[in-house]
Amino acid sequence: MAGIGLLFFGVTAGERRSLIPGAAVTSLITIGTLLLVAHAIAWLEHVSPTMKLSGSFLSSVLSTTVGRVELVRVALAVLTLWGIALARHRKIALVLGIACVLVSGAVGHPAAIHPLLAIPTKAIHLVSASLWIGGLLWLVWVVRCDSKACEIEARRVSSLALYAVIAILLSGLLQTVLFLNTPSDLFRYGYGNLVLAKILALMMLIGFGIYNRYNVMPSVESTDMQRKLSKSVKLELAIITLVVMISGFLAYVPTPPSPQSALPTVTEVSP
Repeated sequence: MAGIGLLFFGVTAGERRSLIPGAAVTSLITIGTLLLVAHAIAWLEHVSPTMKLSGSFLSSVLSTTVGRVELVRVALAVLTLWGIALARHRKIALVLGIACVLVSGAVGHPAAIHPLLAIPTKAIHLVSASLWIGGLLWLVWVVRCDSKACEIEARRVSSLALYAVIAILLSGLLQTVLFLNTPSDLFRYGYGNLVLAKILALMMLIGFGIYNRYNVMPSVESTDMQRKLSKSVKLELAIITLVVMISGFLAYVPTPPSPQSALPTVTEVSP
């Protein structure tokens, strides 16, 4: 997500495209690809009855929708890495990377709970988060490389980040409504606790964004303000890394049971 977001801002920077940190983008996408491959292997071993990856088991898993989605996601990640590291075609890598992030929307709880709503909602959530993270990384890089370009890029990132934050909040709210039964689930279950922690962290990030937009951006052309922006953005990146980690745990924590499943089973007794 970080690599694709950073690549997006570099590719769409127009005449400032030359500033794109190619090595950083390639490193991030390489790490992401390796992690997705490792995740796929660990997942396959976990769901295997024998904890081994036999040919028959792999065939049976890949015949399921869940298995095919995981395979497509890994394949897109590998192709993205090929596009940026071997073909060295950034636009192709960007398209493949965005496709990989979109497919990730069909992984985890959304695939099983209200998929018609949850899958596209999660996909929007992930793409928006990618843009947000990538924008922050792009700003940190541009501040170091070109103070004049920073003035232009900071405003561009700020505008796109505003739309990304709105999309993240709306999609996150909808997912919360879909996966929780009542607001009290935020305090009663582990899944709800993580959602609550994510909400609080997002509120902190929005606070940073508001501060930057209305206190730093009006005078971003000055060197002093650019330093302040860089420090603020680095702190944002630390918090958003925490948010991403929480989101990762959410994919493996069971959602609260539905009210129907919590009801005691009534067994009919013959007179």
